[in-house]
Amino acid sequence: MVLNEAMNELNMDSEKILRRFGGNSALLHKFMKKFIDDETFNKLAEALSNKQADEIEIQAHTLKGIAMNLGFDALGAKSAAIVECMRSNDSECLCIEKAGPLFDSAREEHEKIINVLNQMD
Repeated sequence: MVLNEAMNELNMDSEKILRRFGGNSALLHKFMKKFIDDETFNKLAEALSNKQADEIEIQAHTLKGIAMNLGFDALGAKSAAIVECMRSNDSECLCIEKAGPLFDSAREEHEKIINVLNQMD
């Protein structure tokens, strides 16, 4: 799969993201492939498993930034929802409980992205 096919498969705004990378599709391709090895999602999963509220917020916020910078807008939005949940005025336990289903949705999107990136040439 070539870069344009991957961007279409992931419903990316190709014009916007290519502008962000100065029109350099090779650079975009390189950073998209690097996302496969990024550990932020795993750290978020671990923080949720360990019920570490502060770490959940940090990792979700980091994932949001990475995703949005690479044009993975759906993952960015799902990560942002986790951040917002963790920053709500709810108790820490309730925040963590609410973050679980949001994380499940983010996991589906993350898996989709990784599957497409693994198919890229």
